[in-house]
Amino acid sequence: MGRPSFDFKHFSVRHDACAMKVGTDGVLLGAWVDVRDAARILDVGTGTGLLALMMAQRTEQSSPSTPLPGNDQGRVYIDALEIDDAAAAQALSNVQASPWSDRIRVVRGDARAWTEGVYDHIVSNPPYFRQSLNAPEKVRNQARHDDTLSWEHLIDLADRLLAPNGRLSLILPMEADGLIEAICWPHHLYLARRWTVASLPGRTPNRLLLTFQRHQAPIEHGHLCVQSQQGQRSSEFSAITADFYL
Repeated sequence: MGRPSFDFKHFSVRHDACAMKVGTDGVLLGAWVDVRDAARILDVGTGTGLLALMMAQRTEQSSPSTPLPGNDQGRVYIDALEIDDAAAAQALSNVQASPWSDRIRVVRGDARAWTEGVYDHIVSNPPYFRQSLNAPEKVRNQARHDDTLSWEHLIDLADRLLAPNGRLSLILPMEADGLIEAICWPHHLYLARRWTVASLPGRTPNRLLLTFQRHQAPIEHGHLCVQSQQGQRSSEFSAITADFYL
């Protein structure tokens, strides 16, 4: 049986009540996202609360250049949205045990109907699989497949709730390449950053780190390997996640 919790440098995440556990994808996205000038952040499908906690840590000393009205001292606030009762309860417990409980709000709700607020950055480690075999457990299926929250629903949410200079950042399987851009285009959300991720040097990339924004600009391209040939964390992965992993 796996560990019931995962310890980072400045917080711990219990994940025994969640269908999807703490994993490399979530940590990588949370460390990679550009959080500069974000006064309000939305984590869609927060699960354990990992991304919300990472956003809070990374904005601890942040002072957005254009804070929202009423935003005291330029503090950054994060909403963590989760549809599953058990996961939302565990996320709340993880947040309450962290140093940033005053800046993270965990909400039990459906992203498809969420209309509260305007956000400078929306982050999500969304359901990966489309038109594929469903996992046998109902909650795990909901977390892994897009039957409940499709990519189209997620992009529609971003279109509705992103500020004019807001950004949307995702981690997706390589199979999403091109497709997700086609979904974003009618909503006038344009690719700004595109990094491919491979497990080992020489391997075909299997993940995409993507950021979209409301205006077109030159795209930042990047690539990283999670592990070295020796099976250890690679130097580039270690550098990106250095503030989190013990």
